[in-house]
Amino acid sequence: MAYSDSRPIIDPAIDVFKRAFDFTGRSRRTDGISYYLALVILTVPLHLLSGGLLFGASKMSGGVTFGLALGSLTIFSIATVAAQFPLLAWLARRMHDHGWSAWWLLALVPLMILTNIGLPPIVESVFALAGIVGLGCAALWEPDYQTNRFGPNPRFHLDETDPVE
Repeated sequence: MAYSDSRPIIDPAIDVFKRAFDFTGRSRRTDGISYYLALVILTVPLHLLSGGLLFGASKMSGGVTFGLALGSLTIFSIATVAAQFPLLAWLARRMHDHGWSAWWLLALVPLMILTNIGLPPIVESVFALAGIVGLGCAALWEPDYQTNRFGPNPRFHLDETDPVE
């Protein structure tokens, strides 16, 4: 088995986007990290632009400017939610990379609910931190290097002559 990481930095991000609704198989850590970095690089300027439009709209009384700002904010919000689907699919494949079922991600649903039901802020922060730590561990732990029930390790290229364990 030989380790290969000679892809340009944008290729793993594109792979995650292409597999946005593919919850089967396994994925590498670099795929999700590069997708997230690409998302940040693309969304920060858009967020600043939409915030600037909204700030400019609050200073002007023109309805056209306010409508433009509100429209860009709505489009930005929809795009932000849509961009989370590839991350969710990537996280499911990362769970597979550890040999775990992706259904374990549902264990985080109670944490998400508990952070949004109006508990005291310190309690909500503890639940949110627990969810972030759980997701971070699942995404960044070392994978199962052997072939598991979800497929071969995507980090290594297996030849046809290599035995599958």
